[in-house]
Amino acid sequence: MDVNNPHRIIEEFENALCKLQHTKENQFALVEKMVSLCSLALLDLREIVITNGFKSREEEIYFFKYLKPKVYSKFIYYAKLFKIICRRPLSTKEIQKRYFHEHLENIEKYYNDNFEFYQYHKRGLTFLDDKFYIRESAEIPPNMDNLHFLIDKKFSTMQDYTLSTLLANEMLTKYIKTELEKLEQTGPAQGQLENEIPADLTWTESKTALTELIYALHSCGAINKGVIDIKELATIFEKVFHISLGDFYRTFLEIRNRKIDRTKFIDMLKQSLLNRMDDADAK
Repeated sequence: MDVNNPHRIIEEFENALCKLQHTKENQFALVEKMVSLCSLALLDLREIVITNGFKSREEEIYFFKYLKPKVYSKFIYYAKLFKIICRRPLSTKEIQKRYFHEHLENIEKYYNDNFEFYQYHKRGLTFLDDKFYIRESAEIPPNMDNLHFLIDKKFSTMQDYTLSTLLANEMLTKYIKTELEKLEQTGPAQGQLENEIPADLTWTESKTALTELIYALHSCGAINKGVIDIKELATIFEKVFHISLGDFYRTFLEIRNRKIDRTKFIDMLKQSLLNRMDDADAK
């Protein structure tokens, strides 16, 4: 890689990103690798800026207005995308739609908070570029979210983060709308959980045992790598087994307060599985 040429770094970064998109990795692993790829490209660009600097103010403006956002926006996009994928509810269509609409509302709020700057960018204006894209500009921006540039003054300007976030939000909006369209399609879908569960599927152990199992699965990150609210996970099990767990927080407190056999049900599961294996080996 030519570390002295930002255009070459960005070109190779985009090619690598394109290759990743055509791999057969699962979604979580793929997005993780994309975040890492973006991070490495940003570090290479930062090294160029700190080592070589800029020959003119025009060159500096061009870099922070057009070059850095090409990578930075994708870094922000994939970081947000990973969070959205991990926290997507494993529930009904309506709950998933509500989840995505909440994200769209947050994007809309960011857009409204930065409306004037967004219009400045969309209209191709340049009269404030010296203020927005020159590092020596020390003016505190109205939007306090942008104060990150004070932490890394050598590689940040007052508005390159805002611009990159707006660009990332455009990509995120497209992704969310695509997912919403999928949820609107007829036929079996991820959100139709309640229609796919057999009506006679019931939990025949105690509610305390199920609560213990739910907390165990949540604690070890077995579902969504642990990035799922415990209440949401409990709700899913309630729907699957047609049961109401009631105040499962209090039930968990009672489990924690056991003097002996704190993991009574989990221990029983382990022993039952070992007994089955032993029986199978004996045949």
